[in-house]
Amino acid sequence: MAVSAKKAVKKLSRIGVVSAGITLAALYAVMGVIYALIYAAILAVFGAALGASGGSSIGLAAMGIGFVIILVAMPIVFAVIGFIGGALMALVYNFVAKYTGGITFEVSG
Repeated sequence: MAVSAKKAVKKLSRIGVVSAGITLAALYAVMGVIYALIYAAILAVFGAALGASGGSSIGLAAMGIGFVIILVAMPIVFAVIGFIGGALMALVYNFVAKYTGGITFEVSG
């Protein structure tokens, strides 16, 4: 015989602006690392092709600098964009929730 869990309906009436920004900044930073690794791999392939074709050492050096910049800057830029976007969306949600009552959801436990 299955035991039924007690269910409660809750309402999300407000989202913390800073906590939403920090959470989305962390998620976007992880995405930035993943994208940076993908772009760095593509850049490495082009760099290897440039080196194999007898490309200039200046071009290879620029490729190496670009490689480092992508690996460092992309996660930081993504995190900043994530924080700003998360904070703005929380502000918009809080404004709209005042007039609509917020989102209701069911919790069991």
